[in-house]
Amino acid sequence: MNFKEHFGQLVGELFSKPELYEQLQKLIDERIIPLSETGVSSRVFNHWKKERLLMDDPMQGKWIKLNFYEYVWVRIIKSLRDYGCSIELIRKVKKIMSKVSVMDEKDYDTEAMKTTIKRIKSLDISEDYKKEIIESINEKGLHLFIHESGFDFRLFYILTFACILGIERCGFLIMDNHEILPWLGYLVLADKNIMELFSATHIYISFNDFILEFLKDKSKENYLNRFSFFTEEEIEILKVLRSKDFKSIELRPIKTKDGKKYSIIRVTDGNLPLQTETEITDALRLKNYESITLKKNDNSKIYFERHYRINI
Repeated sequence: MNFKEHFGQLVGELFSKPELYEQLQKLIDERIIPLSETGVSSRVFNHWKKERLLMDDPMQGKWIKLNFYEYVWVRIIKSLRDYGCSIELIRKVKKIMSKVSVMDEKDYDTEAMKTTIKRIKSLDISEDYKKEIIESINEKGLHLFIHESGFDFRLFYILTFACILGIERCGFLIMDNHEILPWLGYLVLADKNIMELFSATHIYISFNDFILEFLKDKSKENYLNRFSFFTEEEIEILKVLRSKDFKSIELRPIKTKDGKKYSIIRVTDGNLPLQTETEITDALRLKNYESITLKKNDNSKIYFERHYRINI
C-alpha cells in the first residue's frame, strides 16, 4: 500500500470517530510533559529553539512543558544529534516534516479520495453518518474537506497520527546524499525497489519506537490515561506486568471483519520476554483484543473485555 492509500485510510478513520479526534486534540492541547522527560536539558532545548529546530513555539517560562507531539519531535531531534546530524540537516528534516501538502492537490481527489471513501464505507458507524461524510467529501473535494477540518495535516502530525492508529512503520529515511524520504506503511522486502532503498546507506528514524518507548516507560504512567492511550483497567494490567507480579496472562485477539487474524498471546510461567511485552502493550493501545485474563502471584485474577477499534 502506498503513501496516498494510507493517507486516505487515515482521513477516513479520523473523521468517522469523534472519540479518536478528541484524543488527538488532547495530545496537542495538553502541555503536561516536563522537558526533563525527554532527556534534553533546558540549555540544549533553548539552543535548538534559537536555531529554529522546533516544530512549534513551545510553552514560555522557567518550567518548560510539552504536549505529546512536541515530546516526540524533541526526541527525534535528540536522536538525530546522537547520530551526528548537523543543525543544517535537521533544519532540512524540519522543512520536510512541516509540509502541509504532502501530495499534489490533484491527488487528493483521485487515489486518496477513493481510499478515504472506501474506508468510511467499511466502518462500523450508522449509514446516515457515512452518507453525510461522503456527501461532504464529494461536494467539497478531499483537499478542501481536510483544510476545513481544523486538524493539523503537516507531515510530522500525519506520521505521528498514523503510528498512534497502529500502522506498522511510520518515520523517515535520511539517505547518504541527505535526501529525506517519509515512510508510511508496511515493509515489503520482496519489493525490489524497497530492497534497493533499504540496502543503501541511510538513517531510519522510527516514530513507532518513540511512541512505544513512551508507553512502556514506567515513569510516564501518569500521562497514559490523561492522553487516553489506555483505560484504567488497561493501565492496571501494564502495572502488574511491569512489577512482574503475575503467574500467567492470556490475551485473546479480536476477530476482524476482513478475516485478518491475530494470535492469542499467552504467558504461563511468569516470564515475560520483551517482545511479548511489546505485543501486549500494542494490543492494549490499539484495542486489538476481545478479552484479557491475568492471574497474579497471590492467585487473584483480573479479567475484562474490550473491542473498540482495530488496526487499519
